[in-house]
Amino acid sequence: MNRDNQSKTRSTPREYEIIRHLAEGKSNQEIAARLGITVRTVETHRSKIMLKLGLHSLAELIHYALDNEIISAKGTG
Repeated sequence: MNRDNQSKTRSTPREYEIIRHLAEGKSNQEIAARLGITVRTVETHRSKIMLKLGLHSLAELIHYALDNEIISAKGTG
């Protein structure tokens, strides 16, 4: 994980919402249905988030969400 990149980059409220849902284990389809957007839009957000934060896996995204208190170890943040 590239922490320098993370400290310089802010995620949008929508990106935080996507991060939270992904870190909670929701599928792209579930996220799209919940947010009223297309699966392709979720995929685009996910790709941009991963690139912006320098992350390469869902596990790294989960660690990012925990480290930044987007989710907690006991549930959502």
